[in-house]
Amino acid sequence: MLGAVVVGVGLAGCVRIRDMSAPPAGSPAPTMQVRGFISRRSLGPQHGVSQMSQEEALSREDVEVAFICTENVLHKDSVRYVCQRCGEGHQVQRLWTL
Repeated sequence: MLGAVVVGVGLAGCVRIRDMSAPPAGSPAPTMQVRGFISRRSLGPQHGVSQMSQEEALSREDVEVAFICTENVLHKDSVRYVCQRCGEGHQVQRLWTL
């Protein structure tokens, strides 16, 4: 089972968290478990999932996938951050599927 984080908890991010926490029948979501979410705002748990920082998500061994659910213009900021923090090593490929 892959561990996932959701980046952004607007409408799309909340739906992604909800669907992975209680996947609809026939969904591929049962192969993933939400480990946390990342938000610019300080929030409490969303659908039973806790907030974490980008740094924590990058350092955790149980996080292998990130779902970018921010506004389109902010996607590049998330990708750039990961690349700057991890360089070109295998860690970028292991942690973040965009």
